[in-house]
Amino acid sequence: MDKSYPVGFGQADEPRQAHQPRPRKTNAIRIAAIASGLILYFSFPSFISLGDRPPSLPSLPLADPEFDWLQIVPQEQFIYHPCFGGYQCARLSVPINWNDIANPARAAVAVIKVPAKVPVTDPRYGGAIVLNPGGPGNSGVGQVLRKGRHMQIIVDAAHPASTPDGFSDGKYFDIIGFDARAVNNTTPHLTCFPNKQSELNFLARQPSDFLFGVSDTYVDLAWANYRAFGESCATRRGDEPNMAEFANTAQVVEDIVAMIERHAEWREVEAQRIISSYDVSNFSKSDRERILDTTRWRKGVEKLNYWGVSYGTILGQTFSVMHPDRVSRVLIDGVVDPDDYYSAKWLKNLQDTDQILQRWASYCNQAPEACPLASLHTPPSIINARLARLANSLLEEPIPVAGTAEHGPTVIDYPDIMQLFADSVYDQKLVEPYFELFSDLLDRNGTSAAALKMEGDLIPLSLNADCDKDGSYSAACVRDQGPSGFFAAIACGDGPDLRNTSKAEFREYFKELRDQSDVLGASWSGHRMLCINWKARPAWRVEGPWTANTSYPLLIIGNTYDPVTPLRNAHRVSTLFPGSVVLHQNTEGHGLHASPSICTGKAVRAYFQDGTLPEIDTVCEPEYRTWIGCVNPDGCDARSDEDQALWEALSGINQNYR
Repeated sequence: MDKSYPVGFGQADEPRQAHQPRPRKTNAIRIAAIASGLILYFSFPSFISLGDRPPSLPSLPLADPEFDWLQIVPQEQFIYHPCFGGYQCARLSVPINWNDIANPARAAVAVIKVPAKVPVTDPRYGGAIVLNPGGPGNSGVGQVLRKGRHMQIIVDAAHPASTPDGFSDGKYFDIIGFDARAVNNTTPHLTCFPNKQSELNFLARQPSDFLFGVSDTYVDLAWANYRAFGESCATRRGDEPNMAEFANTAQVVEDIVAMIERHAEWREVEAQRIISSYDVSNFSKSDRERILDTTRWRKGVEKLNYWGVSYGTILGQTFSVMHPDRVSRVLIDGVVDPDDYYSAKWLKNLQDTDQILQRWASYCNQAPEACPLASLHTPPSIINARLARLANSLLEEPIPVAGTAEHGPTVIDYPDIMQLFADSVYDQKLVEPYFELFSDLLDRNGTSAAALKMEGDLIPLSLNADCDKDGSYSAACVRDQGPSGFFAAIACGDGPDLRNTSKAEFREYFKELRDQSDVLGASWSGHRMLCINWKARPAWRVEGPWTANTSYPLLIIGNTYDPVTPLRNAHRVSTLFPGSVVLHQNTEGHGLHASPSICTGKAVRAYFQDGTLPEIDTVCEPEYRTWIGCVNPDGCDARSDEDQALWEALSGINQNYR
C-alpha cells in the first residue's frame, strides 16, 4: 500500500482556484460547546462503532460521589438501591456461562432503572422496556443516565400520568439499561491492562486506522499492537474466569431473559407490598384480584419489551431467534445484517456512507448564505471536491498550530480530518459547526480544530489508592479501564476464529472496504484486523440461522442514508422475521435520533403503547435539515403540546447522542 488511495468522495476534481472565505461571525461558542460535550477520539484508535460513540473518559457522563456499584451485593433477584439522583440501581447475579450453569462462577450485571410514572398496581403500568445503545460495548447505564428519561417520554402515553381520568388505556413504562458483560460496571472486568495508565499509554501509541491506506508501515505496526492487545486480553489472571470468554451476544441474551424474569418477580412482590401497605378499604376485592393477576410472575414465559440501536439490533435479533415466543415488543433501529456480523466480514455497513457527505454538500449548496463552503451557484460536486482536497493536502502538509494559554503546540493531520468527516456523517447536528472548521482548515487555519483536538487528547492519570495498594490487574486497577476491549470481547467473540488470516488477505480485504467508502473504509477495516489478532474464544456460541417467527412482529427503523447500517439491511432483516415492518426515516446519520422526526417518534410510541405497526412503505420526514432549517410543511413553531413534548424528547436524545 502507498499513497495510491487518495480520498475522493466520488467527486470530480475541483477547478484549481483558491478557497474564497466568506465574512462570517465566529463560531467559537459552538465549537467550544462541541469540544466540551462531544469529545473526539483524536488520540484513540479510530474505531467507528455500531452505536452511539462511547463518551469521553471517564466513561459515564454523570457521577454520584455517594454511590459505588461495588457496595451493592449482587443478588439473584432485583434489589434496587437509590442512585444518581432519582434512578434505581441493582447488580444481578447470573451464571458466568449459561451453557454450563453447573459452573459455580458468577457475573454481576449492573442494571439501572428509570421508574415508571405510575406504580405497578396502576392499570396503566406497561412493564419494563430494556435498552441497548450499541457498540458493541457501549454502556447501557450511561445511555439511561444521558437519555433514559427522554426515551421514557417517547414511549409513554402522551397525556400526563397525574391526570388518569379518561385516559385509562395509556401505558407508562419502567426504562431499564444495563452494562453488558465486560462493560463498565458489570463484573468481572476484562484484564487487558494492569492499570488505567498502561491502557492510556498503549492507546496513545496505536496508529490511526485511517492511515492503513497510506503505508504498509502503519498496517504492520497496528497489526503488532492488536496482536499484543489480543494476547494480553486472553491471558487469565488470578482465580476469576476471563470475561473475554463469556462476553459474546448469546450469553447477554440469556442475561436479558434473567432480567425479564427477575423484573416480573420484583413486580409481583412490589404489588403485594403496595397492597399490604394500604388499609384494606383502599382496594375493592375486584381491584385486589385484578392487581394480583396482572402483576403475577408467570415463571418461564415472561416476554420482552426492547429498544436496541445499531449493534443493539444484533442483540434484539439474536434474542428474537433464540426466544421467539418471548417477544412482546422489539424495536430495532439502525439495522446490522446478522449473517455479515456473525461471520465478522463487516462488508454490509458502508454502502451509503459517502452519500451522506454528498447530501451535506447539497444542503450547503441550497443555503449559500449560511454554509461557509458555498457561494452562489456552487455545485455540490465542487464542495465535496474541496473537502477531498483538504484531506489529501493534510497527508503532505499537516497544519501546525502554535500553543496557546489553553493548549500546547500541535498539528492537524490526515487522521484528524478523517475523524471529523467520520463524526459528521454520524450526526447531523455536528455538520454546521464542522463545516466552519473545514472552512478554516482550507485556509490553513487550525486554531479551532486544535482546540477541539486537545480537548480530546489523553491525559496522564494517577493510579487510584486502592489500585496502588492492591497491585496490577487487581479489581481496583481494572474497573476504570475504558472501552478498548469491550468491542473486541463481544464482536470478535461473536465471529469465527480469524487468527489464520494473513496480512496479504487483510490487504485485499482493506481494498474492498476502501472501495465501498472513502470516509470510513480504512477505519472500518480495523474491526477485522482487531478480530484477526483476538486470541480469546467464547465458551459458547450460537450459530443461527438468524430467522424466526416471533410471538409479535418487530418494528424495524432505518434512515435513507446511514453511515454504518444502510437502509437495505433493514429491508433484508424484515424478510427474516415474518410480519415485521420497516419504517423508513428520510434522513441522514446513524439511527433515528441523528435527525429527529416527530412522525417517527409517534410510530415508536404507538408500537409500545398498543402494538400498532406503521403501514408498509411508510416514510417519515424530519422536522429540520442542515442549513435549510424547518422542512415540515405545517411549520415548526406552532406544534401541539403533545408534539412539542415529543419533539423535545427526541431532541434530548439527539443532544445526548455521544
